[in-house]
Amino acid sequence: MSSDTGSTASEELKTAKLTEVAELLGTSYRHLNRVIRNLCAASVIERKKSALIIKDREKISELASGNIYE
Repeated sequence: MSSDTGSTASEELKTAKLTEVAELLGTSYRHLNRVIRNLCAASVIERKKSALIIKDREKISELASGNIYE
C-alpha cells in the first residue's frame, strides 16, 4: 500500500495476496475486499496492478477516526 498525496511520507506493505493482508488486520478476505471496493468507488483509494494507492489521506484519517498507525 502506498500514499499518493503530496506528503513526503509513503509506506508500502509488500504481500502477495489480500488474504495475507486480511489476516494481518484480523478480518476476513471477503470483508477486506468489500471495504476496498467501497473505498475505490468513493475515490479514496485506487487499485493498480498489485497495489493499493491512497488517493485521499484526509478521508482515510476521517474514516479511521484518527487511528492511523505510522
